[in-house]
Amino acid sequence: MTARLTDAARLCGFGRPCFVGFLDLHQQEIAESLMHKICPRGCKVLMDGGFPEAERRVVGFFAEEDEPVFPITGLKICYSSKFANLTHRDFLGALLSLGIKRETVGDIVVSEGEAVAAVLSEVAPFIQENLKTVGRAGVYIETAGDFCYNNKDNVDLVKVSVASNRIDAILAAVSRLSREKAVRLIAEGRVRLNHLTVTDKSYEVRGTELLSVTGLGRWRLDGFTGTSRKGRLFLSVKAFR
Repeated sequence: MTARLTDAARLCGFGRPCFVGFLDLHQQEIAESLMHKICPRGCKVLMDGGFPEAERRVVGFFAEEDEPVFPITGLKICYSSKFANLTHRDFLGALLSLGIKRETVGDIVVSEGEAVAAVLSEVAPFIQENLKTVGRAGVYIETAGDFCYNNKDNVDLVKVSVASNRIDAILAAVSRLSREKAVRLIAEGRVRLNHLTVTDKSYEVRGTELLSVTGLGRWRLDGFTGTSRKGRLFLSVKAFR
């Protein structure tokens, strides 16, 4: 990835916009740490995932005077919900089974009867032509146009109180599981913060990470907002459906 970022930065120095994507959160942190070293004078670096608060984002290198336009297309993948109940895993698996690379697919937002996927524009026509089924369901695909999703439809905004910022306490609170079950999930290696597996139940959370549990769900931690009289921490959370 470092080589791809360096090459894109070098080409931007010749006056053409260049892109590397889609990167997960851990890769984005690495990219941000490199920017001051590799970005040429007169260039700017931005990231965009197509969706508001997108998890996976494309890195774009632009000349300072350029208006940033990212090569991202939204595809709406539709099916009949009477005959199937498809998940994020179903859609991602079907897309990657076409032989395209993971880095060409960004966030996929699933709702009843459809999913909207952010993909690199270069692969969008290929997907439209070749993706005919997801799971056992037949699908048809439309270009989504302005494909920003409505947070109210896909995200529940909640606040929880926790005894500490330890990962086991926070996981138990946001998932509504017992502390014992939360510790077991951590020990099994199923818990990740910003795509990095956490196996230490006492790991201290900053409060601004993406928390995900294999087979259970994912949550965007939006920060600690205060402390109760008894010393408990209040945490704002976005729970993705």
